[in-house]
Amino acid sequence: MTLFLVSTIAPASAQDTKEVSGYPVFSDYQEFRDTLDPLIKSRQVSQFMKLFGGRHNYNQAQSDDLQAKIRSVRPVDFINVEVIKSDNVSDNWHQELLAYWTGADYLFVYILYQQRDEGLFPISLYFNTDLKELLRLVM
Repeated sequence: MTLFLVSTIAPASAQDTKEVSGYPVFSDYQEFRDTLDPLIKSRQVSQFMKLFGGRHNYNQAQSDDLQAKIRSVRPVDFINVEVIKSDNVSDNWHQELLAYWTGADYLFVYILYQQRDEGLFPISLYFNTDLKELLRLVM
């Protein structure tokens, strides 16, 4: 079963996330990953969507349903994470492909982000259990 989520960043709702013009911004890459990795590793899809903008595309019931599906397909939290591919698209634009896994269970995440004076803006995040779906996004 392939699960695919598109989460284009929209105004965040997490109280501890800094915002610029209503959009989430992280002081640096490490702060971004320190926020993203625990959510993905623990399969907290609903919280991920609230923080990273998916709540504008999915209501709470849909987010909860997607979380249940992920937890059904990937029944154990992920222990490992590794950057598969990282590219500087331009001076300020970057893309990454990440793998999260435990045993033979994988979840892949594609991220496009922009580094600006205000900080790091994650523009788009996609995740999927099928790596082929995300490889198409790598420019």
